[in-house]
Amino acid sequence: MFDYPEEEKSIQQDTALPSDLYEHLERRKEQRLNAVATTEGIAKFFLGWSLNATGFFLARALLYIGGSTNLWLAITLSFTIGSTSAFANLQKVNANYRGGEGGFEVTGGEKLVNTATGLGLSGLTTFLAVKDFLYYQQISDQTIVQIEHDIDELQEPSIWGEPWALLTGVLIILLLIPKFFIRRRRD
Repeated sequence: MFDYPEEEKSIQQDTALPSDLYEHLERRKEQRLNAVATTEGIAKFFLGWSLNATGFFLARALLYIGGSTNLWLAITLSFTIGSTSAFANLQKVNANYRGGEGGFEVTGGEKLVNTATGLGLSGLTTFLAVKDFLYYQQISDQTIVQIEHDIDELQEPSIWGEPWALLTGVLIILLLIPKFFIRRRRD
């Protein structure tokens, strides 16, 4: 359609940037990348922290509401919710087997350490959520055993512990006292 002269069809090279401007742009680019990495790290930290806290408080609430009937549910939910952010790191791990001399190749292996750390923290959070409940349950069981032992000890069979034996003893004493006093007066 339009026919341009040959000179206009050629592409002209851009003028090179001055070196000080180029260095300034590179520094700004580095600063932006550092800011993005820092923001991402802070966001991941608070996401993991909030998920662990949610799992912890959910487990505590289940244990307070339902007691030992909800123990395994509380453990499962606390660990599952807390480890969600840890498993998200596994999306960035690639493992490939290359036949021959290539061998087994893993990219993103540092994410495996982050995942293991996240799972460890989830386990610790779950342990802390359940630890107090199990401690108080153990103390309650020991208290119940001690109270039952004390009741059994107080209710040991004895002749004076039975109501009919005590009543019989009192009646005998009441019958013997007047007889003793009446005999002394006649004498």
